[in-house]
Amino acid sequence: MMNIFRTITGALELCFGIGLLMLGVSHAWAQAPGEAKVPEQAPACRGNPKVLNPPFAPGEKLTYKLVWCKIRVGYLTVEVKPMVVENGKPAWHFSMRIKTNKFADNIYKVRQYADSVTALDLSKSYRYRTQSRQGKSKRIRELEYHWDKLKVHYVKNGKDRGMRDLKPNCVDPLAMFYVLRTKELKDKKEIIVRVADAKTCIDSKARIRQRKRLKICGKKRRTVLIEPELKGLRGVFKRSKNAKLQLWITEDESRVPVKVASKVVVGKFYAILIKHDKPPKKAAAAE
Repeated sequence: MMNIFRTITGALELCFGIGLLMLGVSHAWAQAPGEAKVPEQAPACRGNPKVLNPPFAPGEKLTYKLVWCKIRVGYLTVEVKPMVVENGKPAWHFSMRIKTNKFADNIYKVRQYADSVTALDLSKSYRYRTQSRQGKSKRIRELEYHWDKLKVHYVKNGKDRGMRDLKPNCVDPLAMFYVLRTKELKDKKEIIVRVADAKTCIDSKARIRQRKRLKICGKKRRTVLIEPELKGLRGVFKRSKNAKLQLWITEDESRVPVKVASKVVVGKFYAILIKHDKPPKKAAAAE
């Protein structure tokens, strides 16, 4: 049963940000629960930047229920925090939290946290930090991107793991979730974004399959179905002969991921949007 919950939580992480696929279930996020440290806040930079005019702003929070084989096992939230200062410049601060519910806690307790600090134009990440507790296991991973050297510095559980090679214009797996939301989906058949973690830097690909109306949060919404490539993925997807991962994003200005579904060897799992806290009007309108 513990292996099943490791698979579920690891795979559900992958659902948010197609770039997370590259991590594989074997690289689940980790360390003791708690808030990840980020640079100081930038009070003057709380609105949408002019650079991209993205469909999100500080204060937005998306909450999903996590379901495995029709059993609700927990919740996932992704949130745009107040802007921060990185190298003297304003930057995005994104966060993600995963928490199993009381039922799942009795079998395999999971608390996971991830924080990303990313350039204002979403062209590159500066820092990426993940923490988690899975059962009795506690771990931490920290990445610092050095763009002048095209290297990423990797620290795991406080131990220096050295520098790894980078390609230009990479973002971390969590920032990938937001980069995806800036993409125009109407006339495209394929989306490609470069994403890097501590071990890999790849061009992550996903294909647009079809358009469909889904009932989410009591309302029917037009959505676009996206299917990421699973080729070369490790973990449960590699062991599943006909594994599939699907992501539905609203076909409107907000471009909100409303549902994730996958079928693997241990069964079907879903992440379904149950609440969308929109940013304050002042923040959303600011420039």
